[in-house]
Amino acid sequence: MLGEAHRRRERGTEVVVGLVETHDQVEIRASQHGSFVELRIVDHGPALPKKAVGEIFARLSVAKGCTAAVGGEISAEDTPGGGLTIVISLPAYEETSP
Repeated sequence: MLGEAHRRRERGTEVVVGLVETHDQVEIRASQHGSFVELRIVDHGPALPKKAVGEIFARLSVAKGCTAAVGGEISAEDTPGGGLTIVISLPAYEETSP
């Protein structure tokens, strides 16, 4: 069972999901940087070996292809203190009047 805590901020929304079975925490953060929206999925679990971080997109090739198809990027980096952060950067959608 997942428990959720939603906190609104002036510049984005943060969702914190606690994993009951492992007591690890995953955060999903959204922010806007110029004409791009950045999503950060931050896992505070055990760190991955450097080789595994470099190879993670061999298993996530569909995610990499989809983000590239819309002009975005996806990457992985170590989370300070342990864990992994997935960073997804997508062009921001601007609604236009007909």
